Amino acid sequence: MSRSVSQVIIALACVAGTPVLYFITFVLLERSWLRADEDALLASTIITGAALITAWIAIWRKTVQWTVVRRILTALAVLWSAGAATLISLIVIALLNPRDAGMAIALAGAVWVPMWLVSTALIWRETGFERALRIDPRAAGMLACPNCGYDLRGLSEARCPECGRRYTLDQIVNLALGIDDLADILHAQADHPPRPETVITFTAPGETK
Repeated sequence: MSRSVSQVIIALACVAGTPVLYFITFVLLERSWLRADEDALLASTIITGAALITAWIAIWRKTVQWTVVRRILTALAVLWSAGAATLISLIVIALLNPRDAGMAIALAGAVWVPMWLVSTALIWRETGFERALRIDPRAAGMLACPNCGYDLRGLSEARCPECGRRYTLDQIVNLALGIDDLADILHAQADHPPRPETVITFTAPGETK
């Protein structure tokens, strides 16, 4: 069995085991420390969510290129999915039974899980350049289109002929140098200014310049 197949199986088992963990946590909390159903549901939702986040990152951490942007977006995905799930649950409960706080908490937890999983799938998806490097490590010296992975070297315009995506010159320089901040690009250009071009002209015998 390949590593990718085993990761998928573990990920599916993790998702399938989330409701079981939620139920066990709720029963233990309700019978021991938290007597109120609402408090037990809220604590169970938080504990199960933290466990799912930890397990999901542990499963896929070695297959994701953890750039600064991906780290920030992953952290924001936790907040936005929790907020969106809470808003959706409040709207649904307000229409059905405004006084049932326990149902609102349970619904928010149920809605949060698919939102978190879809968010990570979109954020952690590899770019065309990352795919080119994974397929052929020798492609590190190539200038690949971030959208489709097409080699942009030798082109006379900043447009990919494969997918049609257009880029600015600073984006191409950023891609080639691996510099994320525009200020770093300007600093690098200041440290290594371009050499002045030397123009050589030839004159035929008897002609003047």
